[in-house]
Amino acid sequence: MPLVHRIPFAVVLLASVSAFAQEGRQQVPIDKAAQYEGREVTVCGPVDTARRAPNVQGEPTLLHMGGAFPHHKFSARVWGQDRDKFEHDLESLVGRTACVSGRVTLVGKRPEVVLSSPENLAVF
Repeated sequence: MPLVHRIPFAVVLLASVSAFAQEGRQQVPIDKAAQYEGREVTVCGPVDTARRAPNVQGEPTLLHMGGAFPHHKFSARVWGQDRDKFEHDLESLVGRTACVSGRVTLVGKRPEVVLSSPENLAVF
């Protein structure tokens, strides 16, 4: 596809990401998210892998960003009890750009945001 056809999409994507992040949360890069532990932020980027863990307590679905599992730099967790609230099949988001908003916690040394509401997830 010629670059001319890509530019409008890039402009729309950047405008959409900015509008989502302006809802009172600072937008931070995936590789810097750990520095914001305990703070409410927005993290945007491609979803590299997504996996549902039915054999783990709470049956979470994990969206991995900043690299594929297990080498990812950031994850978003949706607990099984909240999964039906989301219009997207979370595992189908691989390869798409997502913005997630919430409080950053560290799981091990990796930053994570728990998504309990679809308002905290935007997919582009």
